[in-house]
Amino acid sequence: MSYTTKEIGSNTTVIDFPWPRREPLPDGLPTVLSFEYDLLPVKLKTYVENCAKALQAPPDLVAAPIMVAMASLIGRSIAIRPKRNEPWTVVPNLFGR
Repeated sequence: MSYTTKEIGSNTTVIDFPWPRREPLPDGLPTVLSFEYDLLPVKLKTYVENCAKALQAPPDLVAAPIMVAMASLIGRSIAIRPKRNEPWTVVPNLFGR
C-alpha cells in the first residue's frame, strides 16, 4: 500500500492513504425469521400484539424493549438451578441493544 505524507506546520504530518476500490452493495435483503408471539410470556403476548398493531410496527420492535425493561426490574432476584440435586445456580441475564 502506498501513501503520501504532507508536512503541515513544524510538528504536524498528514498521512494520506488512498481510498479502497468501491464495490457494489449486494442486491436484496437477507431473509429474517418471523416473530413468534408464543415465545413471549402469556401476560405480555396480548400487550405486545396490541401495541404492535396500534403503532403499526413490527412486534419485535415492541417486545425487545419490554423484555429488557422487565429484566432490569427483576434483576438478580430470580435464579434457576438446572440440575435438581446440585447447588449450581444460574442467574439469567438479558442483553438488549
